[in-house]
Amino acid sequence: MKNKQVKIIFFLMLFSMVFYLNMVSQSTASKQISTFNMEAPQLQTHKKIWVYLPKAYQESKKKYTVIYMHYAQNLFDSETSYAGEWKVDEYLDSISNNETIVIGIEHGGEKRMDELTPYTNEKYGGGKGDAYLEFLVKTLKPYVDKNYRTLSDKENTI
Repeated sequence: MKNKQVKIIFFLMLFSMVFYLNMVSQSTASKQISTFNMEAPQLQTHKKIWVYLPKAYQESKKKYTVIYMHYAQNLFDSETSYAGEWKVDEYLDSISNNETIVIGIEHGGEKRMDELTPYTNEKYGGGKGDAYLEFLVKTLKPYVDKNYRTLSDKENTI
């Protein structure tokens, strides 16, 4: 009898853990979030790009300011964040006249230090910061300006 009770308790605990983990790992990203992959020839890799569009984007013909942000996996979704979601989409969704597109660039994982620092370090690598900036300016921004309704001047590119 005691053995049967232990099994029941074990399965209830297991079921509860699975249920809890399933609840915790659900996406928190807004419906206006999409992603795409693009070649980053300056870095000899591909980058995952996240796009946040304002709620009114589909219904309007307006052009929008663009904010480019790093660490895209942390910006919009607790499921993909390693240290807690930054809630950029929730904040922008709460602004009634939000007229901002956010472009998030995922970091390169183990290559993060290489891509984001302009100097080399024997222990940590690095030195591809200029190539990363060139990717942003010569590859990503032209793609975004061509495929989304953006205000492409420097005053509206952050």
